[in-house]
Amino acid sequence: MTWARTGEDVRRHGTQKAAILEHLRSGKPLTQDVGRELCGAMRVASRVAELRKAGHLILTLRNAAGVAVYVWLAGPGGVVE
Repeated sequence: MTWARTGEDVRRHGTQKAAILEHLRSGKPLTQDVGRELCGAMRVASRVAELRKAGHLILTLRNAAGVAVYVWLAGPGGVVE
């Protein structure tokens, strides 16, 4: 079976990315649980990877439990807002 991305997938991922970026830009760290709860994103790491590809500088740290914690440092071109 082949999986094809639909227009709905593209819209949903765009909305998730926007919510994740807004959360990160507010200075708050983001984990998978927070991303799922606040942004509706089941694959936070994928959305973060897409934001990085778009030029955002996002740091990945690991907490004591080994869970990824994402922190936004700068936008495309190194711009800090």
